[in-house]
Amino acid sequence: MLDRACARHSQGYLELATQYFRLSAWREAADVLDRGTAIARDSGGGPHPLLYYYRAYAADRLSQTAALRKALDSARLLNLNIEIFPFRRETVAVLQRILEIEPRDANASTLLGDILYSRNRRLEALRHWRSAIEADASHFPAQRDLGMALLEAGHTDEALVYLARASELRPDQWSTARLVAGLNARRGNALAARQALERALRQKPGNDALQENLASVEAQTENYDRALSLLIGHTFEPRHQSYSLLQLYQGIRLMLALRALRQGEREQTLTEIRLARQPPANLGVDDFTALQSPRLFFFEALARQRAGDREGSLQAWQAAAKTTDDEIEGEGLFRAIALYQTGRKEQAESWLKNFAAVNEQRKTDSSLDLRAQAHYLQGIYDLFRGDKEQARRDFAGALEVDQSFLFARQALAWLEAGALDGLTSAEK
Repeated sequence: MLDRACARHSQGYLELATQYFRLSAWREAADVLDRGTAIARDSGGGPHPLLYYYRAYAADRLSQTAALRKALDSARLLNLNIEIFPFRRETVAVLQRILEIEPRDANASTLLGDILYSRNRRLEALRHWRSAIEADASHFPAQRDLGMALLEAGHTDEALVYLARASELRPDQWSTARLVAGLNARRGNALAARQALERALRQKPGNDALQENLASVEAQTENYDRALSLLIGHTFEPRHQSYSLLQLYQGIRLMLALRALRQGEREQTLTEIRLARQPPANLGVDDFTALQSPRLFFFEALARQRAGDREGSLQAWQAAAKTTDDEIEGEGLFRAIALYQTGRKEQAESWLKNFAAVNEQRKTDSSLDLRAQAHYLQGIYDLFRGDKEQARRDFAGALEVDQSFLFARQALAWLEAGALDGLTSAEK
């Protein structure tokens, strides 16, 4: 009956033991915890570390020296690979007492940091994570948790130190590797980003997210052929309405189109843009084939204009104007410019008036992604208004926020190459 009531799960036994703690029924609590630990061992999943720490706490109250030492030694040997983080109020007192008995218990310090952080006692949490690392420099969870907390607090430089150590300690933890790679990529350290991703891919070969991120780093370093081969040479699982992979593919194709344009290869330029609109099935087709990107039509129109194909340019503008994405956070700006280019100026100006106000606010948003996107879109808007120098500054501003932002890099490259000169601009 006890096992059924506790669902044969560590949290069930911990919850019941907590109730006994409230009654100061230390012996009954100890029996429950011993039972929970035995069940967890028999199940093959292994005991939750708090089972041992709670047992040590009960043993301390019962003056059971041998049981106390046995529980502490068992807890310290565990790898903290937990699915449910500590959340009970009583856990704070338990772990504080454990650390009075054994101050250099890295697992106890880390778990105490976790629960204190969740209760907004953040400075205390940081102190306990640092103590865990002082006790055990190879303690992955402490390095990771401290790094994440520092990152959230805006201390990116220090955060990256701890997160990078965590990634080196546990390359199989690919989510940490992605985070480290992303932080390095944003800051322009593409080499460190590549190393983190390649190390993780050796542990998780064929992982979709790691493959995508590595392709993004290759694009950031202008290795566009390598970036493209990473995408088209891998079969990605379908994803629903998550377009980062699609946009990466499009950005790479637009850079390859610019390369062809610089080389005077008109047909190859248009082929690359056409391929950008037709993502291959191996990218994990969701509704990709149904999407029509006004951004791609925008650059196609300008490429055709540069090549002297006025009719083809007009058709591309018209195609962009017919798309349905009119969201400020999406590609609505490109559609609005297309409306203007095809003579629907009043409709375009109504949309652009709202865009200008909202986008100005987004340039100071707390989100790096929103800030970078806002500067990039402002650069496109500057071009539309005929101010190339300001456009250059805004594209550079987007890259100051995030050096891995491929569309900003692509737009700046097209601008520097004179490939955006065909835009009929509105009055300043």
